[in-house]
Amino acid sequence: MAAVLSNTGSIREEHIVFSYSESTPELLHEELTLKEYNERIIMHFLNKYNNVMVVADKLKIGKSTIYNLLKQHSATSLKND
Repeated sequence: MAAVLSNTGSIREEHIVFSYSESTPELLHEELTLKEYNERIIMHFLNKYNNVMVVADKLKIGKSTIYNLLKQHSATSLKND
């Protein structure tokens, strides 16, 4: 690639550029527990599809897992009010 960037017959230091791009998905920018990541993923899909059966199928989890999460989530919301 440096040869293409050089307009002379030789490659000099300034022709070689190393670029670094952080490719960490946005989801991983926060340090959460695995449980918290799972909850966020499930809630994301619930908000997107608004259907427990579809989300359970897409995530290959049982619908009871989703219902338990929703139950915990609403209990936590009630405590914070």
